[in-house]
Amino acid sequence: WRETLKKITDKIDTGMDKILTVYRNLSIKIKLMVVLNIVIVIPLVTISLVSYKNSEDVLKNKSSQYSQDILKIINLRFDDDLTRLDSISNDILTDTTIDTFISSNKDNKAGIDDYQLSNDVRDRLKNLMRTKDEIQSVSIYYDDMHCYADKNSQAISIESIVPRESKTYEQVE
Repeated sequence: WRETLKKITDKIDTGMDKILTVYRNLSIKIKLMVVLNIVIVIPLVTISLVSYKNSEDVLKNKSSQYSQDILKIINLRFDDDLTRLDSISNDILTDTTIDTFISSNKDNKAGIDDYQLSNDVRDRLKNLMRTKDEIQSVSIYYDDMHCYADKNSQAISIESIVPRESKTYEQVE
């Protein structure tokens, strides 16, 4: 490997000798231009490369930080939506009129009181859908596939979500 290194250094020396010979034969005017251009170009290229690398790093960091901020905001919005939906579900779950309606339907009673109760539940569900923009449909499942559902959804009908196989399927109109 010493011989290979010696060959390489000899070639470099030969190349440098040729460059120096050409440089010595140049006029003073051209020598000054070459030296000044080298003095100007080398720092300019170095500064440009360093500046490019720094800008690249800053842009990567900023875009990464921006993406993380967006994901945090989305996560917060998602958590808020889940909290709101949980609150709405709890309101429905604890509503005494709906609970009475479900209990009366388990007994399979039919009469004017059940009709009035059914209308009260329908009105509550309609009111819930009118006051909450995030609700597009409401359905209440009880007692092995018995269902009470609306038909007023905006984007998709509850009929496409709720199976109609159940014997008791009332629609809010």
